[in-house]
Amino acid sequence: MSGGEAARPTTSIGAWVVLAVLLFYATVIHYGVGPKPDRGATHWYDPTGFLFDWAILTPLFEGPIRAIGGLSGVAAALAAAVAIRGRSAVATALSLACVIAVALFAFYGVQADLVWRFFHWRGSAVIVTTALVVGFAVAAPLLAESWLRLARPWRIAVYLPFFFATLAFLCNATGTDPSLRFAISPWPAVPLFGLAIGAAFAAIAFAGAALGIGALALARALSGVAAVALGAAGISLGLALSALLVWVASEAGIFPFRSGDRTLAGTGLATALLVAAIVVARSSGGRATLARSARGLAVGALLVALPLLIGHLRSRADYHTTRDQRAGTIIDALQVYYERERLYPDSLQELVDSSDLESIPEPRIGFGFLYDADFQYQNFGTSYLLDFPAPGWVQCAYNPPWVDDEIADESEDDEGPLGGAWSCPSEPPELW
Repeated sequence: MSGGEAARPTTSIGAWVVLAVLLFYATVIHYGVGPKPDRGATHWYDPTGFLFDWAILTPLFEGPIRAIGGLSGVAAALAAAVAIRGRSAVATALSLACVIAVALFAFYGVQADLVWRFFHWRGSAVIVTTALVVGFAVAAPLLAESWLRLARPWRIAVYLPFFFATLAFLCNATGTDPSLRFAISPWPAVPLFGLAIGAAFAAIAFAGAALGIGALALARALSGVAAVALGAAGISLGLALSALLVWVASEAGIFPFRSGDRTLAGTGLATALLVAAIVVARSSGGRATLARSARGLAVGALLVALPLLIGHLRSRADYHTTRDQRAGTIIDALQVYYERERLYPDSLQELVDSSDLESIPEPRIGFGFLYDADFQYQNFGTSYLLDFPAPGWVQCAYNPPWVDDEIADESEDDEGPLGGAWSCPSEPPELW
């Protein structure tokens, strides 16, 4: 056994020890900078804000930049030690999640403590879950390399839980769900910030970098001008691919905002830096090492993007099925009832009792076994309000048109085939 082989187990154990220290440090920051409860901590998970009482740390908490830089700097140093000393992709992913969590703890503890105080334990849960989502998304290429070394049945068994958990967050987290299932906070922060922004941009950068690194690996088989031209072309196409994917995702409504020049430029810069970092870290391994890195980037991007895309499409389908079909069935039955009775029913059950409906439809939101949703109906005599929750933080509501008998024959309302007035958009709203 060589000295290098004998040292690997020790190195791996050392990395996990450092990770344990990092996890402890992140826990201390959570308890130390989180808002103090008004009457003292009542549960084990309540922050106490004890670090604010330490005079030596007072200068650190004079502004969010100092706090984030100082506290997350320590976490980043420990995470770097985990990545350098260890060979575990999971340990690296957890260390990245700790760095992100510490940065978020520092921001919300120093700059936006009222938000954390308002959400209470949900604020802590959102920060930790978002950090885990983004941390594992950023480490996706390393995780993909390890995943590819597994036998095919094990690959499926390992990936499916992450796949369905992502779909559950995207399709079953609503901003108006009374039980807050998969939303954690009163609005779905994890799907928006963790998945639709953090994970999506990571996958896009990985896709572009995979193209660039793959071209550099192929260029290693050439020499002179041909090698330089192939490498430059591959990197340029990789940057263009990242920009194109950002534009497509923005136009498709995957992001909670519309991308502009700054977003495209930022994505291109992140992709270029990623390519440069991989070239510096792995170029000494030769063509095979670069090819393996390109494969890890491509597979990592695919594994992250697949549930995001399917979840987005499923949420869109659920939204339009509920709004345009199932709600439409109720609205048509209410109109039939009104034309006969000249008043709307007191409850939707009366539509079933009067045979205007066979049964009351339910909103379709994600996995049915994870969500117990109903249409909410309020009767106002000659008007009513029908509303339902939808993925994201959309709350759809419908009012029938106020019809004046003298102008009843005029042109139909232009709100669509259902008529009346919808207060929900045809697409989920933009975040900013």
